[in-house]
Amino acid sequence: MAVQLPGDRIREFRQKAGFTMRELAEVCSPPMDFSAIGRIENNQGYTSSTLGRLAKALECEVHDFFLPEGLSGYSMLSETQKEVVHASIEDLVMSVDVECSHAT
Repeated sequence: MAVQLPGDRIREFRQKAGFTMRELAEVCSPPMDFSAIGRIENNQGYTSSTLGRLAKALECEVHDFFLPEGLSGYSMLSETQKEVVHASIEDLVMSVDVECSHAT
């Protein structure tokens, strides 16, 4: 299975929802510039806040952007195990935010 980056998964969710980049940008709350969607889908940076806005607009959870589409066995995990996976992903997102803020 090829590794998918969050931008790849966001593109998949957007396309499955039938949104163009412009439409998705407009349904985010607050709305965002559609060119930001392109940068995110090309894995050129994002923040946890932006991922949260996109997840809400796409009616999914942020952790869905980090899980491969066909994650084998995920649905069979207990709720406690899923919470551990989600917490690990949130920690990863927060560390990316920190790294990005230090780079500027």
